Amino acid sequence: SYDADWRTRYADAYRRQNRDFLRFAMTGEFPATAANCWDGYCAAVVAEAGVKALHEGRRVPVQMIAKPEFYA
Repeated sequence: SYDADWRTRYADAYRRQNRDFLRFAMTGEFPATAANCWDGYCAAVVAEAGVKALHEGRRVPVQMIAKPEFYA
């Protein structure tokens, strides 16, 4: 079972994200792996399906467009 407080589950990820952000702010160099517009699109589509599912009381499929080549 999962802890009711989700912060402990993601603590390391948040630390890494903050560390990489501060490194970028100090050096101007992007991290080797970072989110891009495609990641934002995916998060928005999943969130939209989740909200629709809550309102309709049913499962809603996540329907995304094909990933453009320049994000590969």
